[in-house]
Formats: sequence, C-alpha cells, structure tokens
Amino acid sequence: MAIKQFNAGWSKKEDRITLSLNTSEGELFRFWITRFIAKHLLQGSQSMIQANLETKHNARASQVIQEFQKDAVKQQLNLQESFEGGDKTPLGDKPVLVIGLNLQSNNESVTIGLQLDIGKTATFELPLGQLQPLIVLLEKLATDADWQLHAESTGALTGLHETLEQDKSRKLH
Repeated sequence: MAIKQFNAGWSKKEDRITLSLNTSEGELFRFWITRFIAKHLLQGSQSMIQANLETKHNARASQVIQEFQKDAVKQQLNLQESFEGGDKTPLGDKPVLVIGLNLQSNNESVTIGLQLDIGKTATFELPLGQLQPLIVLLEKLATDADWQLHAESTGALTGLHETLEQDKSRKLH
C-alpha cells in the first residue's frame, strides 16, 4: 500500500510513539512504535538514503548531501498540517504494537514491513523522497521523549535482523 500521509506523536504515559498512516486507498492505520523499533527505523532509513546517494556520489559527499537534505526538510516541515483520517481502519481504531521491522529499498521507494503483535505484517511503500521527513519527525519525537537515539547508519539493517533473531523469545515493549 502506498503511504499518502503520516503523523506521529509521543505518549508520555505509554512512553511510545503513536504513528498514524493513511494510504492512497483511503485506509487509516495506527501503530505503537517502541524505542527499539524507532531506533532501528531511524538507522535503517538513514542507511537507505546514504546507500542511494552513494550510487551517485562518494561516501563523504553523500553524508554532506544527506545532512543538507535533512536541514532543508527541518526548515520546510509543517508540523501543523492537518492529518486526514481514512474511511477504513483495517486493523481497528486503536494503535497496534509493532514488534519487528523490515526495510527494503529500490532507487525510487522504500518498502516498510511492520511486524505486529497480533500476528500480522503491515507493508507500506513510501517514495524515497518522503523518507527524510519521516526521519525528521521521528527524531523530533525521540528528542522530545528524551530517548537519546542516534541514527548512525553503519550496519543498521544487519544489526536489526540479528537483534530481532536474538529477541524472538521475549516480548518487546
């Protein structure tokens, strides 16, 4: 499903991020994102942007371009824009806990697979150009929550897979 718009907020009571997505098909999804998932979503997203830039530039230039893009998004991002709901809520009205994450990229878009604690996986497609605004929003919320997350990109996807494999036996909060 193609993501049309996203919105997020931090719940102090739950110490989680509520991520809401609406799709071009008119569906609305709500998810609870934990620190663990937020950290790996940020790291994986940064890695994907970096890898995409490195197809056209050297590693150092790619890092500079990525920081420039992030700064530009921060200045242009309108956090007051109204979020459109959806006509359909396939997973219900309440947020569903995300317990795993799978990110894949091609040159034009990112596929985000969210493994849910209800035994389902929700898969969404986001244009690569919209990944940076999602990163900026999640970083802002993580800072507001004082989660002290750092989106270093080295080995993020490999590390996430290994960590998820090790943590299969415990429930992630």
